[in-house]
Amino acid sequence: MRQILVCSHRSRDPSNTPWALFRLDILCEGQLQSAMSTSSSYIHNIDIQHDWNVGMKESDATEKFWVSCKMEGKSISSHGDIAYNAVQNAPQQCGNFTVNKSNSQSVSITCQDTQCTTTFLAPYMSIKLYNKSLHCMDISTSGELGVCSADNSKMWVCDTLNGEIRRTLDGHIGDIYSCKFFPSGMVVLSGGADIKLKIWSVQDGSCARTLAGHKRVINDTAIVEKGRNIISVASDGLAKLWDCGSSKCLSDLVNLNTAINSCTLGTSHKQYSAQTVELEYGTSGKMLCLACENGTAYAVDVTSRKEIFTKQMGGPLNCCAFLNDYLVAWGCDNGEIIMTDLRNTRSDFKISFSCSPVLSITTVDLKCVISCADGSCFLFSTEDASSGLVKCTGSNVDAVKRVQILGNVLYTVCKDGVIRMYNLQHIV
Repeated sequence: MRQILVCSHRSRDPSNTPWALFRLDILCEGQLQSAMSTSSSYIHNIDIQHDWNVGMKESDATEKFWVSCKMEGKSISSHGDIAYNAVQNAPQQCGNFTVNKSNSQSVSITCQDTQCTTTFLAPYMSIKLYNKSLHCMDISTSGELGVCSADNSKMWVCDTLNGEIRRTLDGHIGDIYSCKFFPSGMVVLSGGADIKLKIWSVQDGSCARTLAGHKRVINDTAIVEKGRNIISVASDGLAKLWDCGSSKCLSDLVNLNTAINSCTLGTSHKQYSAQTVELEYGTSGKMLCLACENGTAYAVDVTSRKEIFTKQMGGPLNCCAFLNDYLVAWGCDNGEIIMTDLRNTRSDFKISFSCSPVLSITTVDLKCVISCADGSCFLFSTEDASSGLVKCTGSNVDAVKRVQILGNVLYTVCKDGVIRMYNLQHIV
């Protein structure tokens, strides 16, 4: 029997491993419905000055950084200014806030009023890539290259080590909202405001294919297995299945009366009888989940085009992602992350870290990262509940549009045009 635990609290012991927040894999399936039907949790967390680590680098005894923590359901917050100890090169305790431990790029702080602990991680490298907003980023399977898209038709292939631009991909007109590597790592898929999909060669930066068929902005894409087929979703309410070789739209998987903001591709656990059309490859057993502007969470079996479930989440959904084979997370405009278990879609578990819209959800192995419109970026684990929340800092209230993880490095792209890199091994 597979087990899933939904846990609405986290450990206050800052000495434990800093990854974990929720244990989502140790509750008996039979207990899931009662656990999830009423589960909703606001996770207290501390805010900090975005450039808090500058004083640590300079060892300046006059430097301070502010911290605050808002209590749920109350309009007041705890505030404090934490000073650096130039001799010990470490922050000192201040009022209601206790500094548990620190290094030059990470600090763990506890608020005594709420008894919550938050660990902060500063970027080890920040690269100003553009003077306008960045929108999307992906990492190649080899880990050597990243692709990043932005306002005004801009898209680049960069070195993941130092951010050096290797290729400029010119051809779109308008903002580019989605860019992804094919599994080969040598081909890029993109889509955006010009309502076209483009397929690019990383080797020379040329556009090999242009796919047209949407009537409004393309918001997201998915690549089916090795990439002979791809999926796009747009503000016209269509999710389209394409054949890359012929540039042909094989099918409209759904036609909704609302904009589709995001999609994620996973495993369909129910067998549907259906014949694939010509040029359709790798869609068998695939489920496509869609996050919609009108608050609808929608899932469709790709091969049969049959609806698996649809439900109203109460407000706009900006993003979605599979946390594991059975658990889908939806990022909401009100700051909530709603988790749906595919074995029982009638009930959900909700958590929130702030009221700011959730813009992206990224999962790698057992790590989950969400980014928000207020510049916050939260890191937690779906496996271990023995430690607290990690927040990646650096953005000064500019929206963090997308997050990617490669090994022990976390990348963010932001509205301020900066790519920030975080070393997860530096977490105290």
